[in-house]
Amino acid sequence: MDHCQVRTWRGLVGPGQVIPLGSTQVLRGQTDPYQGWVSHASLQMIPAPVVAMNRTGSSMAILTLIAPASPGAAVTAAVTGQSGGRYQLSVQIASRHLSFLVSTDGHIQPAKDD
Repeated sequence: MDHCQVRTWRGLVGPGQVIPLGSTQVLRGQTDPYQGWVSHASLQMIPAPVVAMNRTGSSMAILTLIAPASPGAAVTAAVTGQSGGRYQLSVQIASRHLSFLVSTDGHIQPAKDD
């Protein structure tokens, strides 16, 4: 993967939660602690991107969407509340629209409109 970037939206968090600026980043090949590595053979370590988020508090729910996109592609996202305590995540990546229903217990399914 030659290009990797993190986009966070302040509007995509649960009620009363805030994502501090700089708390989400892409790391590669770190050794303290070890993260951002992949190995295809014994004793092989190849740096690879990993998304890291730092947050303090008593509880938090995080939904991370990792999707391929061309550099400079327009990416937008919106979350709306649905019946039964679920949320609908709608994502537009360039000309492609994706929509998912997310429950509070972490179950994710495609929304019917896709």
